[in-house]
Amino acid sequence: MNAPASLRDPFDRQLIPLLLAALLFCIALVSNSVVAASATASSVEPARNLVTEKVDSTRSARLSDSRSAWFLQALDVGAAPDDLALRGLSVVLNRTPEREQALQQRLLQLQDPGATQYHQWLSPTDFGKQFGSSDDDIEVVKNWLSVAGLHVNGISNNRSQIFFSGSAAIV
Repeated sequence: MNAPASLRDPFDRQLIPLLLAALLFCIALVSNSVVAASATASSVEPARNLVTEKVDSTRSARLSDSRSAWFLQALDVGAAPDDLALRGLSVVLNRTPEREQALQQRLLQLQDPGATQYHQWLSPTDFGKQFGSSDDDIEVVKNWLSVAGLHVNGISNNRSQIFFSGSAAIV
C-alpha cells in the first residue's frame, strides 16, 4: 500500500530554495553586523592627553561638587587619626570634549530604533577604549598617587576612575 505523497516527503521541495535563501540572508546579516562592530571598534581614535604638564602638588584648587551628598550630611566629629586607613577612595577622570560629544551621540543612537548602533551595547572595557582616559593620563595620575605615598588599587574598566587607599595623614 502506497502512502500519500504528503507523508512520504515531509518537506515540500519547492520550499527548499526559499529556506536556503533565508538562511543565506541570515548569515549575510550576521556577517555584516560583525564586520560593522569590528570596524567601529578598530576606528576608535586614541584619547587625547589632558595632563599636559608636570603635576605640581603645591598648586591646588578646590573642586565644587566633589563630595558625595551623604558626606555633606554627615556629622563632623573632628580630625581623623593620622594612622586611620582610608580605603575605597577614587579619582574620577574627565573625558576630553571630543570623547564626551562622541559618548552623547552614542547614547542617542543606542535609543534610536532607526540608528545602526541601536541596542549595540558595549562592555565596560570597550566603553573605556572608546570613551575613557588616555593611557598617559592614567599613568600620570597613578604615579602622582604613588609618589604621594598612596596605594593604587586599580583602574575601572571604563577608564574613568582610579581607585586608591592610604592613611588619613597622607590623604
